[in-house]
Amino acid sequence: EVSGSHLATYVADAVVVATPTGSTAYSFSAGGSILDPRLRNMVITPVAAYLSPLHSVVAGEDHVVHLTLREAQDGALVSLDGQTDLPMAVGDRVEVRALPEPLRMVQLAGSTPFYDLLRTKASLLPY
Repeated sequence: EVSGSHLATYVADAVVVATPTGSTAYSFSAGGSILDPRLRNMVITPVAAYLSPLHSVVAGEDHVVHLTLREAQDGALVSLDGQTDLPMAVGDRVEVRALPEPLRMVQLAGSTPFYDLLRTKASLLPY
């Protein structure tokens, strides 16, 4: 659900909701879009989704994303960027929203621009 509108029901191993920084990691490896780090959007990407019509959706910074666990064979977990996993039961709902103020990041003088770094990393991939 995105800001009160039902987006999709996924039969999947996981659903990743990522910031621009996280979009180049797990979300990208699951087929999600890469977001420019200057944006404050979120990308919603199902992992190993079965017959999913929506593979990756970008939501604006003012949207609130709700994920509800409808059913699970072996339980489910909420994982927050590698922190302690939290168990999730059928019917539980997770809310994801942007911080009210942007997080300040330090960029060192002489560091490689984002798109140059992205191109370099993409050229190292085996395909």
